[in-house]
Amino acid sequence: MKGFMIAGVSSGICKTTVSMGLMSLFENVSPFKVGPDYIDTTFHQFVTGNKSYNLDLFMMGEEGVKYSFYKHHKGISIVEGVMGLYDGIDHSLDNNSSAHLARVLDLPVILIVSGGGKSTSIAAEVLGYKMLDSRVKIASVIINRTTEAMYKHYKEAIEKYTGVECIGYLPKDESLSVSSRHLGLLQAEEIDGLREKSKHLKEILQKTIDVERLLEIAELGEKDGIKNPFEELKDKYKGLKVGIAKDKAFSFYYNDNLELMEDLGMELIPFSPMSDKEIPEVDLLYFGGGYPENYAKELSSNIEMIESIREYHQKGGKIYGECGQLYLEEIVKDHVSGQMKIAPEHTEDKVLALMGKQGKAPLKEFKDRFYKINEKYGLKQFLTYYLIAAHPGCDEKDMLDLKRFASAELKVNPEQVQIFTPTPSTYSTLMYYTEINPFTRKKMFVEKDNGRKQRQKDIVIPQEKSIKSKVGNKNIGNEKQSNFKQVKKNFNNKEKRR
Repeated sequence: MKGFMIAGVSSGICKTTVSMGLMSLFENVSPFKVGPDYIDTTFHQFVTGNKSYNLDLFMMGEEGVKYSFYKHHKGISIVEGVMGLYDGIDHSLDNNSSAHLARVLDLPVILIVSGGGKSTSIAAEVLGYKMLDSRVKIASVIINRTTEAMYKHYKEAIEKYTGVECIGYLPKDESLSVSSRHLGLLQAEEIDGLREKSKHLKEILQKTIDVERLLEIAELGEKDGIKNPFEELKDKYKGLKVGIAKDKAFSFYYNDNLELMEDLGMELIPFSPMSDKEIPEVDLLYFGGGYPENYAKELSSNIEMIESIREYHQKGGKIYGECGQLYLEEIVKDHVSGQMKIAPEHTEDKVLALMGKQGKAPLKEFKDRFYKINEKYGLKQFLTYYLIAAHPGCDEKDMLDLKRFASAELKVNPEQVQIFTPTPSTYSTLMYYTEINPFTRKKMFVEKDNGRKQRQKDIVIPQEKSIKSKVGNKNIGNEKQSNFKQVKKNFNNKEKRR
């Protein structure tokens, strides 16, 4: 049996990149991830073609992680650590960290350290990790972001003062890195050119890593398996049908959980809230996590699916939602989300009149379908979304500030606020429907106040670089841009004082 753990001295040390590269060097790899992570496992699966499993001592206990590790072992097991090697829930050494798991599974650890800005001191860094807990088998070191010449320099210091061998390095190459988003990484299928990137990474590591030595380090000997801790529950729920939302919007599931459900006798039936028109006939709906907010347009425009889920709920159907509750709330609370989002107090005719040719057709189509659902089920539903027209001078940060301010002022979820950037030709007719000026915090743009409507027309900044004023032929374009920046500055100062 062969296996090892890839661990780092900290987060951001390229553990996932190195893990992907090492996994690509071997056949029939069993990939694992320490802790509750949905993202890294998708990269493991992308590279190896095999499912990746989470090993979480906090949730699974020692027997649970041992069972999962031995059950899913294939040719060679590679475990990607989490954060720094010793980072866990507290400062004890039994803190559910990567080091703790390596001890439980008796795995050798390949420690990633970063090159650059140091010399002999790199040996002190490795020595500290080795000495903090002598029970952890730090078997070798990989140096990240370095050159061949500097690798030899670091290798000499590390092996001289620590007794830990270096088995290779990863050169500094921005094309090998994976972009970040939110608190995790982009999912594998969202990375452009990931196949080519992975191939390039493999070619590099074949030259810079001592693969034969790594295989020797990975030798674990024969290990006894462990009894299934859920054996007595087998087929307990036989015949229960569970519909699982699985597509780009809903993809965060632990493979061990799904397999346990099947062991308990449940039949798992996948469906797509994005593309399917109705849910399958099931006893339970399961919405896992993912990024539903990034696919709001596709989800909200699939009215048939929304109608199907709502009907299931109203008939007493059971729904279990994790991160997917963001999507479910808009259904079970009698709200419908849509691509075109408008303030509820505005009548359809008024909004359509203001939208112009570009926005009129899709808005009318959405609202027609919306009202058909109302009529069919006799529900008095309403849209709870606000269309806020931004000042034409707003940049991306201004738009985010406006979204944050409006959601707080209106006491709604930020997802209920849609920032709309009108063209100069439509701006003067749309802007006065914004009820509060986000920069002055004063109510304005009131529909019945023609004076304020005119005020909005007066502050429109056309697309041209400069406009000649009717009065005195004065250039006013730059002046208005300057006024906007000052108002924005005042708003930001108020936010800091809050």
